[in-house]
Amino acid sequence: MLTTRVKKQILYGAGYLGFWTLVFFVAYSAFLKPGPSCFDNELNQDEEEVDCGGSFCISCDIRRLAPIGIKVTKIDHPLFEGSTTFSIELQNPNSNYGASDLEYTVTVYDKEGNLIDSKSRSYLIYPRQVVVDSIMNFEITPDMVGEVKATTKVNTWVSVLDFGAPKTQVRDQKLELDRRGNQFIFSGILKNDNPFKITKATIHGLLYDEMNTLISASQTTALDLVPSEERFFQIAIPVSPEASEAELKEPKIFIQVER
Repeated sequence: MLTTRVKKQILYGAGYLGFWTLVFFVAYSAFLKPGPSCFDNELNQDEEEVDCGGSFCISCDIRRLAPIGIKVTKIDHPLFEGSTTFSIELQNPNSNYGASDLEYTVTVYDKEGNLIDSKSRSYLIYPRQVVVDSIMNFEITPDMVGEVKATTKVNTWVSVLDFGAPKTQVRDQKLELDRRGNQFIFSGILKNDNPFKITKATIHGLLYDEMNTLISASQTTALDLVPSEERFFQIAIPVSPEASEAELKEPKIFIQVER
């Protein structure tokens, strides 16, 4: 049986342990425990849903948005022999938000997995839009290229109410082969169908062969199109000397508009 002295020692020990446990808990709660945040997986502060909405956290609508997709296609571009050229396609699957400040990065590795080069560009993309950046060139030979990684980062999402896609149309499209310049000349008329001026319209032309392989690309720019204005444009798309019209499909056109 325990003596009275031993019982007192156990009681004092338990009290001592309880005291310091309480001190530690108070100190942890006051100084060490992280405060409420937008990343704690808890509904706190004035959040509308867990970790979104309210005065401090990102909008719940924006948090639910799908990421901007990116597709990188290698081109054996006639103007850049001895280097490696890619065409970049960006897809925004969201119907209610566009990205006024979008950054994408393409990183190239060699066949052993070592980093060769990385390039980033800024872009904008409207809701439910597919856009193309027709040429990104790396000063490396194609035989050096192993894996290619591409990422997107949206710095600013904007509601479709404030960032709807401007309306344009292209008519009288024409494709002609210029043998002397080893290029196809793609031309047409671009119309501004908006009640406001278009500050800049970049017209990308992508040329495919009969196997639907992207073989070349180029672009041109039209500046300061006033409402209802029609503007002639011409894109010189370089091709190899052996290329023929019979082997090619009509170019795909992507128009990137800035107000």
